[in-house]
Amino acid sequence: MNAAPAGTLLPCRIDGAPVPHGPRVWALRTEQRPTDARAEREAARLACRTALAALLAAELGCAPSALQITNQRGQAPRVSAVPPVWASSAQAQVTEQAGDQLAEPWATQLAPVRLSIAHAAGWSLVAWHRGPVGVDLQDRAALQGLDAAERRRLSVLYLGQDEGSNRALAQARRAPEAIKNEAFAARWAAHEARLKCLGQPLQEWSPTLQAALAGCTARSLTLPVPMADAARGWAGAVAWQDLRAPGHAGR
Repeated sequence: MNAAPAGTLLPCRIDGAPVPHGPRVWALRTEQRPTDARAEREAARLACRTALAALLAAELGCAPSALQITNQRGQAPRVSAVPPVWASSAQAQVTEQAGDQLAEPWATQLAPVRLSIAHAAGWSLVAWHRGPVGVDLQDRAALQGLDAAERRRLSVLYLGQDEGSNRALAQARRAPEAIKNEAFAARWAAHEARLKCLGQPLQEWSPTLQAALAGCTARSLTLPVPMADAARGWAGAVAWQDLRAPGHAGR
């Protein structure tokens, strides 16, 4: 295994055909605290927002401290410019009247930017895109205890897919359960990424949900080499909408 210290930020590649102007995704090595899962997750949340601020600042040409990223549990992070601190109320009033004329040029580029974060033990994914975006990371090792009946129940209930009628899986019925769980993890990651892209919670499959999810493109991710831990496998996915292409269909 290639080790990566906590705080290491590594780019991920979107699988398939090139995606011009597509989302940008990175893996972030985070600190593990086996005896305090809550503190570990809070530290990961902070590290991800710090990393996103640095990445966006480099893209926009501003200082990371000029950006603020929300940290509301259960909500996707959002980025905005840090309001300037004025020396007097009179100066603040003049600035308010001037409106956008005094705004930094880079600040006008923030409006379409959307962010997404996914956490797992020891690693997180961060993504940004000039439009809706969602990213997800699944720990395949956590699914090794999933039996065929439970996997099929979850597939039908949440993914709208019956494994028994899935051609690819039907051809691999004799494959070990571990391989089937890996395929399930990849499908689940793509599904969660689409839900995040739409700002939706996990919910039972329905025709309405199917129609909404079709508006997102979803792709699996090639994760960086340091994540290829022999004792742990990962499935990563990103989903997005291109606001410049109305009617863009998911794949």
